[in-house]
Amino acid sequence: MLAFAATFLPKREVHYALDVNVFGCRDVAGERVCTARARLSVGNTGNVDQSVVRARLPREAANWRLSARVFDIRASAASRPNPAIRDRPEGPDLVYEIAPLPQNTVVDFEGQCLQCPEAVIRALTPERIRIEAAGRVARGDPRVSTLLRGLANLLLVLLPGS
Repeated sequence: MLAFAATFLPKREVHYALDVNVFGCRDVAGERVCTARARLSVGNTGNVDQSVVRARLPREAANWRLSARVFDIRASAASRPNPAIRDRPEGPDLVYEIAPLPQNTVVDFEGQCLQCPEAVIRALTPERIRIEAAGRVARGDPRVSTLLRGLANLLLVLLPGS
């Protein structure tokens, strides 16, 4: 039965989610400026490692102070090497390359924009972010997606007649 439940885990899949919180805006010298924080989570929710995953951000993201942290999605005991994360400006976009992105791993890009023009903060939307990876790419928090899939698989195992 467990093998049956495991078949619902896609081989290659990446989920991503963006949260932007604006803490306040004010007018300075005729321009509206704001302070904000953002988190972009990119996680490998499939069952194989991804050799390269690219997060393509709008050019306005260059105004944000970004850092990256790596986490295990399921808090498993298996150790995995941390991926290398490189920024690669490409044309008008800012591209972060994650190589490799092991299965069950999420990279959180944390950003701060202090006293930034409001247009810069409003430009960072999920619609303007592109994640490039092998296989399926879907919007949704990788941690939540993994939890819901795990619960669904557990129900399949526990239901009579499965």
